[in-house]
Amino acid sequence: MYRPIVMMMLAGAMLGAAHADPRPTGRLTFPAADPGDVAAVTACVTSATDRTQLAACTTVVSGPCLDQPGGDTTLGASACQMRSASAWQGALDGAYQSLLTSQSPGQIRALRVSQGAWIKWREAGCAYEASAWEGGSLAKIVMADCLAETTATRAVSLIERQRGPEF
Repeated sequence: MYRPIVMMMLAGAMLGAAHADPRPTGRLTFPAADPGDVAAVTACVTSATDRTQLAACTTVVSGPCLDQPGGDTTLGASACQMRSASAWQGALDGAYQSLLTSQSPGQIRALRVSQGAWIKWREAGCAYEASAWEGGSLAKIVMADCLAETTATRAVSLIERQRGPEF
């Protein structure tokens, strides 16, 4: 998903602007999620009746935000993607906690190991994606988009696990 945004932004972005280093320095923290964004994610997830509909929910925050005035700027696109990441982080945390209370002890151990590895993978992977734009204004957009996409995808995966194989 982030590649189309990068291509769109490349056309008008000025590379070389000084921005914060996009590399993670430990467990990432997201800004507090907007209640409206959380409600949008919750409504979409709740109404999804199959895996395809659930997967389509991953852009329920970022899509409309990017379409708003200013959403096509470096700061606007980054802000939209971080809003999405924040809302989806809440959904991910909720699904994770739910699974911790509904699985066997062996599954819980495996889930904890998996989640810890996934967090490290997300941070390292997104930092790598952003590194292609070192020092440029697009690094911030790529980092935010990667975080939003990977967080939403992981949340959807855990929600699918909650709903069971028949979902």
